[in-house]
Amino acid sequence: MQRKKQIDGLKSNKFDVVIIGGGATGAGIALDAATRGLKVALVEREDFSSETSSRSTKLIHGGVRYLEAAFKHLDKAQFSFVYEALHERGIMINQAPYLSSVLPIIIPVYSEFEKLYFFSGLKVYEWMAGKRRLLPTTLLNRSEVIKYFPLLKEKNLKGGVSYCDGIFDDARMNLIVVLTAINRGAVISNYVEAKELVKKNGKIVGVRVEDVFSKEEWVIETDVVVSATGPFTDSILKMDDPDYDSMVEPSLGTHLVLEPLYTPPHMGLLIPKTEDGRLLFVLPWQEHVILGTTDVETKTEFHPKVPDNDVDYLLEHMGQYYKKIPLKTEITSKWAGIRPLAKEGVFGSTASISREHVIRITPSGLIVIAGGKWTSYRKMAEDVVDEIIKVFSINPKSKCITKDIKLIGAERYKFEIIEELQNTYKIDKSIAKHLIQTYGDLAFEVAKIAKDGYNEKIVDGYPYIEAEIVWAIKNEMSQTLIDLLSRRMRLAFLNQNKAQEAIDHVCDLVSKIPEYESPMSMDILKMEAMSRFKYDV
Repeated sequence: MQRKKQIDGLKSNKFDVVIIGGGATGAGIALDAATRGLKVALVEREDFSSETSSRSTKLIHGGVRYLEAAFKHLDKAQFSFVYEALHERGIMINQAPYLSSVLPIIIPVYSEFEKLYFFSGLKVYEWMAGKRRLLPTTLLNRSEVIKYFPLLKEKNLKGGVSYCDGIFDDARMNLIVVLTAINRGAVISNYVEAKELVKKNGKIVGVRVEDVFSKEEWVIETDVVVSATGPFTDSILKMDDPDYDSMVEPSLGTHLVLEPLYTPPHMGLLIPKTEDGRLLFVLPWQEHVILGTTDVETKTEFHPKVPDNDVDYLLEHMGQYYKKIPLKTEITSKWAGIRPLAKEGVFGSTASISREHVIRITPSGLIVIAGGKWTSYRKMAEDVVDEIIKVFSINPKSKCITKDIKLIGAERYKFEIIEELQNTYKIDKSIAKHLIQTYGDLAFEVAKIAKDGYNEKIVDGYPYIEAEIVWAIKNEMSQTLIDLLSRRMRLAFLNQNKAQEAIDHVCDLVSKIPEYESPMSMDILKMEAMSRFKYDV
């Protein structure tokens, strides 16, 4: 999937809809609109999921804490969006099962009351998912919890409650939604920045954009512009009218990555109590463990840094439950992401879909969506496209079909094809498993590239191979070393030191790929990647 072809498409067409923002929400809107037959374009000023959408807790979930709040306050709206998110959880897992899996999560309990309280609430959580429920919620005795989590403190431990949510690769999912939308007719490019909303008689008729690399500017003509820019919602809103009030309240979530001794390979732990009422998760992810997340007020910025206080907070609270507290030197990677919490009642005539996400339409016709979470990305997209059709009197060729759509890589996917891949291409089982769980049924195409001489590992200790770099350049619009090592492959999110080690190898490789046109000098790309991976992802 060559970026140049997409750029040419953006220059030569008029569109029904132009979306600003290539994270989960923007990608979902592009897919929904394209599958309904609309002529749709999307521009992203950096790489797809370069901000919030690659920095999640990796859970596909209904929202356990929202359900607890719904019970405590008898809040029907809270019940409604937990119900909706639980159903979306099942849809999302089904869309790309190779990128997601069901994850049992244990809550340790320290009194009989806690055991009854959590079990009852989580049984409701399970029941609310209906036909899309996962594994049953169960009670565990003390010895069972200790068997799964031997590093857990045993004093006063009465047992645990096990429930299920999903876990996934967020950046890869975002990319696959983008590529599926392109396959359905959308025109999409990363590294194209929206600079101005073009208006005629007070109504938006286009977007002036700039290629971030070449600095070339042009206007994309369109009937509708959607802002799906997450934490940066206010900047696009003020591009429409500088006098608009802020629409989002940014909140910072920090995650730490640890070696895999703190959870079993396929089971997570929920820490239910902190002094400020947050929930913390200890989750297995790609042979490592994620500890997160914090929830603190912040300012909106690109590539937010991890606050030292947040690192201390996470390790301190983990230490309240674990016998062994990880040292800071044991943290292999860390990142912070900004969650764009939507404010209510910002300005007039609009559609407010739920307390989780909010849609606003400005007098000039800009559609803005804010809030929400990864699990509900598909429903958020459906709501936006429904609003476009209603407000702008656009006639789609079909109804929304994204509840049943399979994303690229999922059409012929089943876990058992690992053996077929391994036997056909004579590759190591761990690499075959990695390829299947990253590319689905397209793993065979990546393996063909490996067979042609690109089978060397990128770095010791991880299953990433050279063929993935070639594939990402040719088919996934990867432009920079950070794109490759952070989001096409998740190495930097797992181990920042190893990502730094891989830079020279990857540089040598990409310089030999004919299809790769470096957007800047290789020295600058290397310097940028080294600087990023040295501190936070």
